[in-house]
Amino acid sequence: MWSDPQGYKGLLNRTDIVMSQPKCGNSSVLAYSRGKKMTSHKGDPSLDLAMEGIKYLDPKVFLLENLPALLNTYSEKDLRQFFHHHRLHFHHVSVSEFGNSQKTRKRLVIVGVHRHLKRSGTIFKELGEVYPVKSLLHTGDLIYGTPENGHFRPSFDERIALYGGRQASYREIMELWEELPGKKRIATPDENFNTAPGVYRDLADDYPATIRKSNRCFGPHGLTYTPRERARIQGIPDTFWIADPITHPKISPKTLFNKGCAAMANTPPLEVAEWFRNALIKTQFL
Repeated sequence: MWSDPQGYKGLLNRTDIVMSQPKCGNSSVLAYSRGKKMTSHKGDPSLDLAMEGIKYLDPKVFLLENLPALLNTYSEKDLRQFFHHHRLHFHHVSVSEFGNSQKTRKRLVIVGVHRHLKRSGTIFKELGEVYPVKSLLHTGDLIYGTPENGHFRPSFDERIALYGGRQASYREIMELWEELPGKKRIATPDENFNTAPGVYRDLADDYPATIRKSNRCFGPHGLTYTPRERARIQGIPDTFWIADPITHPKISPKTLFNKGCAAMANTPPLEVAEWFRNALIKTQFL
């Protein structure tokens, strides 16, 4: 792994496919709710590495996934000029359009096809249409029968910041949700906002909200989602191994929980990659 393009320039000079998801936290809705502004992507090391890497490797096809707000920093015209060897599609869609059940997760998926690639036109046309590779499922169906690996959470007695400086244990929060049947949000009548920001519960008979790495994302049971449950929501198969207290007993469970939640929530939904792969198979690129 490298943190700058110089690291791999000695090993790679051309590749077929590049898939990339540079960081997008500065333009997330949560970042806006905290800072009341969207900050620029310019100078972001993750984005710079992705863009420079794609330009250097000059792949036959590439996919870059980010938030739609990326285009507030770099316009479609800017990106077409930067990736001038490639023809680009810009898909501004909910990931449910690819078959992931998070209808509220809006993303920007940029796909590029090299202008000199054989049958470039056919491949470009196929990648211009987004379609679902799976059927959407409600939350209860998504997390049903979760395997043991990665299915762990902190102690019921651990206390976390819920909102406005208020702290509560997971046990107390579960009891609070039990007092709010059918509710997705916690009201905050004594605060200067109507509902606790960043705190939500998914209902079993509804589609899941956008999963995050936060410990304040709760499932229908009223408990914070485990890393494996977040993986299920993101479309990650059960065969993907998650580090947990059983596989890594020498690492703090809290560290494993935080890292597991971040890894599962930050990855693009797998359905995006499956759509990309299906399109390349359909056009006989693969």
